[in-house]
Amino acid sequence: MEPFVTPETPPGLRAWVRDMALRSSLQALLDGRRTLAAADMRAELRRIGVPALLIHGARDATSPPALTAEPTLALLPRARLSLYE
Repeated sequence: MEPFVTPETPPGLRAWVRDMALRSSLQALLDGRRTLAAADMRAELRRIGVPALLIHGARDATSPPALTAEPTLALLPRARLSLYE
């Protein structure tokens, strides 16, 4: 189940993640991952001029804040980041 869960992930959440993946087609999973890997929204983010609040899970195993939320925060001129446990 790595990298989608951590050792501390509760069993019920682990089961939900596993079941969700098993109900999806392999094609949908691959297309989704390819889309996420190819998307580059940096230019668009820099042009957002309104205040923004980024809310992110502090222990998100699939999208760690250091790799996702923090770089996004740096691109948004009027944003703040709130991490939740």
